[in-house]
Amino acid sequence: AVLEDFLAAGLDRCHVLDIGASTGIIDSYLADYVNRVVGIDIDRSAILHARATNNKANLQFCAGDGMNLSFSDGSFDLVICTHVYEHVPSASRLLDEIFRVMKD
Repeated sequence: AVLEDFLAAGLDRCHVLDIGASTGIIDSYLADYVNRVVGIDIDRSAILHARATNNKANLQFCAGDGMNLSFSDGSFDLVICTHVYEHVPSASRLLDEIFRVMKD
């Protein structure tokens, strides 16, 4: 409900990135409400588990580093990054990447 109130475009049209997706529990839930969810995590075994246990057409999991995202500028309406910034070598680099891939 909070996201729906905040996002003018409406949740059903949102493209969401989850940095630190782990096994994909949050992403699988969100996929029922948004257009597309991409979950990334540096832990390859967690991503393999996420792929094996969360099969939805609008849900994708990738191994990746939040401080060096492979997505184009302005690719996502919403970026989730829960319990990650305190574990990276440069929180400012992580936030720079988040702002880069977010739409205005």
